[in-house]
Amino acid sequence: MRQQSRRLRKKLRLGEFQQLGFEVSITLKPNLGIDDLDRFLDEFIIDAIEKNALAFGGGPNCGFITTWKRGSASEAHRTIIENWLNLRQEVVSVTLGPLVDAWHSSMNRRVYHKLVIVASSPSTEIWLGDDAGHLVQKEIGELKTSLLPGNYVVEFGLGNPTHPIPLAKASRYTQIELEAGHTCQRPILQLMPD
Repeated sequence: MRQQSRRLRKKLRLGEFQQLGFEVSITLKPNLGIDDLDRFLDEFIIDAIEKNALAFGGGPNCGFITTWKRGSASEAHRTIIENWLNLRQEVVSVTLGPLVDAWHSSMNRRVYHKLVIVASSPSTEIWLGDDAGHLVQKEIGELKTSLLPGNYVVEFGLGNPTHPIPLAKASRYTQIELEAGHTCQRPILQLMPD
């Protein structure tokens, strides 16, 4: 196989032209008003991102950070962003991902799995939640969705027993087979204190 030319490596951001970046996940205080959120985001972009020649793509709770021009984000950039966010009163917690290839990373190719849950009756409510207590989807009779791998729970009508669904591949369940299996505690959504 022929080696790629320098020009092609530069165009594709490969080899010596690889560009690294990192994910950031931010948990903000739940009672943050819209004006406070706007002010926080403006200051984040101006003081943490632009002053350090970085670029940010995402929203208030998560995103991806790399350099504005060609080049790579560094461990020093990760530290700057983490320290800036941890000093903010609006922020409850911060999680930074490792440095990864900003153009060719496997994180850009997340795998979703199909999930089908069929209730015994076409009028039965199907409540699907994640393991942190968040509602993912509600359907009546049959639920069809695609989700990232992980642990989920399902209830057939609110207040009924909760059943675990470990999703690692495309899966199909019926109410009868889930009710014949294990039950679990419904995860309780934990809101952060002020």
